[in-house]
Amino acid sequence: MTTSLPATVDPKAIQQVLDGRWAHVRKDVPYDVEFRARTKSGGYRWLRARGRSVRDGAGRAVRVAGSVSDVRERRQASNRLFSKIDDVSLPLDEICEGVITTDADGNVTFANAAAEKLTGWKLDEAKGKPLSVVCELIDEACNARASDPVERALRRQDEYQVPRGVLLGCRRRAW
Repeated sequence: MTTSLPATVDPKAIQQVLDGRWAHVRKDVPYDVEFRARTKSGGYRWLRARGRSVRDGAGRAVRVAGSVSDVRERRQASNRLFSKIDDVSLPLDEICEGVITTDADGNVTFANAAAEKLTGWKLDEAKGKPLSVVCELIDEACNARASDPVERALRRQDEYQVPRGVLLGCRRRAW
């Protein structure tokens, strides 16, 4: 007997996996999700699920085909790279531009003073939070949350340029 994929997904990631599947089937958003899944031995392993659907004349998904691959080694290499970047001693607080660094999962590891002013988040509050929480991007045309370019770049491992009309939302706080 085989176990269904959602039953093995780390409880912290199940919503991301289900939301990605729903967005693909309902809105034809590309399905490409990384998550931890429990192995038969009880440990966890990083997996990447990718899929495409075949649609009927009305645009409804009638069949989905995809793959699940083990990405543990790539994630470990990425984590090693990020840890080396964090070890580099740079005078980032002296730069006038906002600089925020993240780990391989997109969680904030550093923000300089300019970034704190731009986002409204102090480093000690932002550290460990997803960058999409600290840097809330707003689509100016519809005043709705824009897609997260960092998450997309990390997931696809490529460069992504934020489209025109996307603004950085600043957390309201008294300094």
